[in-house]
Amino acid sequence: MKNFDDNEYTPRILNIIKAAFYNDNPTETRLTELRKYSEINVRRILNIGSDSSFMLGQLKDPKKKLLDHLDNVRKNDLIEIIDRIKKIANEGTHTQRIDEFTNKEYNEALDAVFDLIAYQFVDYFKAYPMKLTSPNNIMHDFSLLPPIIRFKTLDRLLKDDPDNIQILNRIILARIKTFGKSDAYLWLKQNELKIRNITYPTDQEIMDYIDKCGVEIKPGVIAFSIKLNYFDNVYDLLRDKIDDPRTSINENGKLYDSFETAILHYHIYKSSESSYEINKLHSLMDFVYIGRD
Repeated sequence: MKNFDDNEYTPRILNIIKAAFYNDNPTETRLTELRKYSEINVRRILNIGSDSSFMLGQLKDPKKKLLDHLDNVRKNDLIEIIDRIKKIANEGTHTQRIDEFTNKEYNEALDAVFDLIAYQFVDYFKAYPMKLTSPNNIMHDFSLLPPIIRFKTLDRLLKDDPDNIQILNRIILARIKTFGKSDAYLWLKQNELKIRNITYPTDQEIMDYIDKCGVEIKPGVIAFSIKLNYFDNVYDLLRDKIDDPRTSINENGKLYDSFETAILHYHIYKSSESSYEINKLHSLMDFVYIGRD
C-alpha cells in the first residue's frame, strides 16, 4: 500500500479549492467540494495513499480498522469533526433534499473543515510538544497561519495541557487576532482563578528561556517574546500581553485574516533554516496552503 503523497493530490486540491472558494458556484456545489477536500485531508491524517479506496463513511467501520492506531481522544476528535462535515455536505451529494443550501450551512461545514486542518497541527505538536523553550523558528512560522487555525489548534492543545505557559501565551495572541481584545480580556477574567494558580517558572527556568529563545538585537540587548522576568504570576503576564499596544496592530487579523492573505506572509517570512522539526512543519503548512496563492 502506498503512503499519502501531497504531490499526487495537488492537482485535485487545486480544482477543489477553486470550486469551493473562488468560483461563483451554488452553495450545494461548494459544500460537495468541501466534502472532497475533507476526504483528502483525512487520507493525509491516516496516511491512506491513492492506491487505496477510501470514503468518509468508512471511517467508523470496525472492519476497516482505520482508526485503531489512534488513542481514544484523537479518535473521538476526528470522528466528531467528520460527523459535522458529513451531516451537512452529504446532503449535497444526494437527491432527497429539495431546499436550497444556506450560507449558514456552508459556514458551519467550513468551520468543521478548519477544525480538520487544525487537527493536523495538533498532531504535529503532539509529536513535537509546544513548550517554553520551543525553537523560535517553529513558534514564528506557526504564527504565519490564519488566526482561526492557530486558535483552534491551541484551544485543543490547552485542553490537554492547561498549565502550559507557551500555549497560554500563544492562545492569548490568537484570541486577539481572531476575536479581538475584548474577547481576550473576557476569557482571561473568566479563567483568572486557575491561571493565577499556575506555577510560575523558577529563576533558573527563566534564565534558560532567555538563553535559548532570546535574540540579541543589538550589543547587550536581548529581545524575547514572553516577558517572564517582569512578572511573578501567569495572569499578569498574559494581561500585559493584551495591554501591549503592539498586539493591537493585527487585532482581528488585520494583516492576514484568511489563507489568501496569510500565504503571502508565509512565502516571505518563513524560516530558511533546516531541521527535521521545521521541515515537518513546513510540509504541513505547504499542504494546507495548496491552491491559496
